[in-house]
Amino acid sequence: MTTAAPAVAPRERPILFSAPMVRALLAGTKTQTRRTRGLDAINAAPAAFEGPYERAFAPGIGSDRGEYAFKRRGLDGLIVLRCPYGRRGDRLWVRERARRIGAVVSSDGVTPSRILRVDLEYEADNAVRLAVPFPERLKPVAHGRRLSMGCYREASRLLLEITDVRVERLQDISEDDAVAEGIAPPARGEPSAGIRFMGLWETINGADAWGANPWIWAITFRRVMP
Repeated sequence: MTTAAPAVAPRERPILFSAPMVRALLAGTKTQTRRTRGLDAINAAPAAFEGPYERAFAPGIGSDRGEYAFKRRGLDGLIVLRCPYGRRGDRLWVRERARRIGAVVSSDGVTPSRILRVDLEYEADNAVRLAVPFPERLKPVAHGRRLSMGCYREASRLLLEITDVRVERLQDISEDDAVAEGIAPPARGEPSAGIRFMGLWETINGADAWGANPWIWAITFRRVMP
């Protein structure tokens, strides 16, 4: 009798989004993101590499493990990279800017006081969450100040499940993918979604970032929470 292998729980990792992109996530218009983290080894000279080569792996590995192989043109050997955001089925909890607007502090008169719960205001849409647990592992945050690094896991209000990961050059983005990035479809006479995504990319990453045409992770996801 064959015993089925136990199901593997999806891994969760943090991912930071700007306020406009958080609003697009909440509206359901953003289902993709493009990131360069973890691709430094090939983005020093992106045009010198070709790939990715998923067939370089034994069955069951390759993209199923979030790993991809690249070859430098004219040279033997492969550079194997793993997507730092995970693979299909893994989850991403969203970091976004939020500030403390209230708190419940312990005051038993014996132990040093500490923050037990906080009231938060999220900058993307000014939404408020009350009595969010504040874990002991974190440094205290003063009233009216932003949480560091966006927010912590217990304060995250958006959870995404990865449905696909691709590796491609930045300028290979299609019009449909630009819309999936949260760019509104163009009205008559407006620039294409792809052109406006180019402008957004340069605003975030610098004026020469689009022309560099780096390799990127194109991550597609669905919203799990809320």
